[in-house]
Amino acid sequence: MLTSKMRWVVVLALLAAFVLAACGGAATATTTPSEVPATDVPATEVVTEEATEEATEVVTEEATEEATEVVTEEATEEATEEATEAVTEEATEEATVEVVEVVTEEATAEATEEVVVEETGPVVVVAAGDNVIIGQASALTGEGLAPLGIDIRRGVELALEDRPVVTVGGAEFPVIFDSQDEGCSAEGGQAVGNRFVSDPNIVGVVGHMCSSSCTAASPIYDAAGYTAISPSCTNPTLTTSGFASFNRTVPSDAAQGADAAAFIYNVLGFRKIATIHDGSDYGEGLVAVVTSSFEALGGEVVAADAVTVGDTDFRGLLEEFAAGEPELIYFGGFPAEAARLIEQRLDAGLEGAVFMGADGIAGTEVVELAGDFAEGMYASKPVPTSSAELDAFLARYLETYGEEPPAPFQTNAYDATNLLLNAVEAVGTVDADGNLVVDRAALSEYVRSASFAGLSGEIACDGTGECSKAQVAFFQVIGGAFVQLDAEGQAIVVEEAVAEATEEVATEE
Repeated sequence: MLTSKMRWVVVLALLAAFVLAACGGAATATTTPSEVPATDVPATEVVTEEATEEATEVVTEEATEEATEVVTEEATEEATEEATEAVTEEATEEATVEVVEVVTEEATAEATEEVVVEETGPVVVVAAGDNVIIGQASALTGEGLAPLGIDIRRGVELALEDRPVVTVGGAEFPVIFDSQDEGCSAEGGQAVGNRFVSDPNIVGVVGHMCSSSCTAASPIYDAAGYTAISPSCTNPTLTTSGFASFNRTVPSDAAQGADAAAFIYNVLGFRKIATIHDGSDYGEGLVAVVTSSFEALGGEVVAADAVTVGDTDFRGLLEEFAAGEPELIYFGGFPAEAARLIEQRLDAGLEGAVFMGADGIAGTEVVELAGDFAEGMYASKPVPTSSAELDAFLARYLETYGEEPPAPFQTNAYDATNLLLNAVEAVGTVDADGNLVVDRAALSEYVRSASFAGLSGEIACDGTGECSKAQVAFFQVIGGAFVQLDAEGQAIVVEEAVAEATEEVATEE
């Protein structure tokens, strides 16, 4: 089809043909015969054909040029589009390939890193000739607290005196320990926990001492994959809160609190008690178990309150207790506050109320602080199984430190140390360079299921962190010292103590 421009060209060409034809007719009238064309075709037709041919040629040329231009433009556009599409597709494909390659490389790298972590996990590497280091955490300062923490540290010292090296693959590695003061507090436990996990050479921890400290440190050890074995943290929730790092070689207060309630109700025959705790995880948890167990037996808790660690005057609280006429005051806490409660109860009209606590006060410190006011008080604590090894250990303790153990946890600390070293020897390997390599996850798994005959009794870990099978016994201060009682509440060795005292008096006379 012709374009509008082409149509105008044709029209103009026809008009030109008619004009030429008119001019041609006038010329014929004056032309001689010799000028007449030889052809028979009339001049008008000739002009018309020539004009038409010229116009056609013009139109054809212009149409051809336009068509060429159109085709050229369309072809150019199509070619450009195709080229652009081709380039774009190629560029896109190349970019996609590059992105895929980058993403694939990154994903592969990340996946490889994840696989490596899962397969190997965090490890402790001890170079040949270097020391295996274990952390030790207990309260080493503070009134009424230091004797307990020092007693625990001595248990670790004596364990390493008996076992100065671990042997793996025929190679021996000396063992030392890093002792830190955890202050018997959540803040102290957190600080010591952070200190130990910042040191990749610490293979594991014997500690902490107090339940509040253990509770604060356990999430820190969990996150770092460390293993801790406490000789004295007794709060029941420590093995029911999902802590993967926490283990203990001491019985839980779930058992000790229930045994204490039964002793008060069945052996001492009391029906009305008052309870006090020091606000710590240990004290509050212990009192909660005693309360529920005593009430389940039919007893009545006539008063309950808490004291603040560091306070020294509790007379107002005790006077309020007196109105309920309790037969016994049960305390969950440590020696400093216990000693003042023991003494001040006499000023508050509670001289007839017996005082009782648990392993937190079952040592020499409370008797030294309370003096004669401590006479007749009761306390419970886990007791080691009698053995020749235990007798030899206690004799060495006395010889080494010049005193009887001031607290009840030295054998538990001794066993906790050996449990950790047993695990190192069981899961440790020696590489081609002679380095000791200990996988932390394997160490934890071993501890959770270990069993052996410990100094404190049978150690049999049940998978939750509970490892001690020790029994709880009851003691009474008689003649200024704690004396163990039998099942009927009678002193087991009081006769011997009386005989010795009588002999000393006779010698002096």
